[in-house]
Amino acid sequence: MDGPAATGAGGVSAAAMVLPWDQPLRTDDLVGHLLAYVLGITALPWLPGYGTTRVARAVRARRGGAGEVTGASGP
Repeated sequence: MDGPAATGAGGVSAAAMVLPWDQPLRTDDLVGHLLAYVLGITALPWLPGYGTTRVARAVRARRGGAGEVTGASGP
């Protein structure tokens, strides 16, 4: 039989092997990851929607259609 069970190291958890507790905590990695995640789920979907809205409003204002930049609408 091969592996940790054969060597008697079966009591070591996977978390202890993946997360080295003896090394200093690197909060800059965590902050960078969270910043990228938050920007990825908020700013990136927002930008195309904002750009599309601006283009649509500019085209409507140029054509003089309903929903102009002034917001005035009616007969």
